[in-house]
Amino acid sequence: MTTSITLNELYQRQITLLGEAAFEKIRNSRILIIGAGGLGCPALQYLSSSGVGVIGIVDFDIVSASNLQRQILFEINDIGRKKVEAAAEKLKKLAPFCNIQVFPFRLDATNSLEIFSTFDVILDCTDNFYTKFLIHDACFKTGKVLIQASVYQYEGQVQMFDFRERQGPCLRCLWPEEPLDGCTATCAEAGVMGPLLGVMGSIQAMEALKLITEKEHLNNGETLFVDLMSREFDVRRFKQKSDCPCCVKHECKVQEVLQVDWPVDLKEFVLVDVRSLEESDQCPLVEQFKKHYRVLQIPLDKIKDFVPPSDQKYLTICARGLRSLNACHYLRAQGLEVYSLRGGTNNILSMENL
Repeated sequence: MTTSITLNELYQRQITLLGEAAFEKIRNSRILIIGAGGLGCPALQYLSSSGVGVIGIVDFDIVSASNLQRQILFEINDIGRKKVEAAAEKLKKLAPFCNIQVFPFRLDATNSLEIFSTFDVILDCTDNFYTKFLIHDACFKTGKVLIQASVYQYEGQVQMFDFRERQGPCLRCLWPEEPLDGCTATCAEAGVMGPLLGVMGSIQAMEALKLITEKEHLNNGETLFVDLMSREFDVRRFKQKSDCPCCVKHECKVQEVLQVDWPVDLKEFVLVDVRSLEESDQCPLVEQFKKHYRVLQIPLDKIKDFVPPSDQKYLTICARGLRSLNACHYLRAQGLEVYSLRGGTNNILSMENL
């Protein structure tokens, strides 16, 4: 049996607190969430159930068993489904007055500006540096508000960057040298507690609602640090860099596409294996590669000595795709056409296409 419910009945508690005018601002808002994972799920749940008019979800991934410990929109029956589809299905039942738009693909330099252009606020709920800087720079280019969160074990942090007037300080003031993926352990490697992600995703949602309703919120140059083990909440501030290429010089460019997904036609590339010789010798794929394709063995710590011809197209590889991406960054800076195999050889489940 379907129970009919009115907009006012569903949101009466919120209207009582905020008033009709503020609630109308929420109803007219458009918020994009990038990443329907541990941060994105609670943010999506609370923003949709708060009456946001349009919510977009960007995620290319599918639901796996390991997600269920912390990604609260999913259940066992969702394993194998696209996250955006499973999340949208749950949210439409929870918030029937919310327009849910799904983008079931990977965000990159070719699509970020177009997607961002139709939304007011962007929530970065991703888990890697490459994507975070891509989102940050795209928000700056399109003049959007970015609410960014990250977590590590029992700790998390949230920042808001309001680029509607292209002001700073920005993420590139805080990180003059863009950190490379792999310099810190991932959640899969270091572990993470589900409640921490629920807290941080909820804070992102709350900051978005405070911004929309013109309440006091985080400002540019402020970071909220949360440590659930010690029960500490602390706001710290950082200054604008006088020579920041983004918010001062306005020279930042949305990152190029550096990674390719498997399967890929390896005949197009010269393969550059950046693992150690011992590690590569223990990988059965290496012998398969060498039988069929051009393979160069250049360990990452020797990559700066690598001076290859510039008229070739290169693909860097490693076990998980982190070292190869670092090598790709370096070789791109030398003017080469080079890409990194996303997920590395661990992501190649079969040798049938080799």
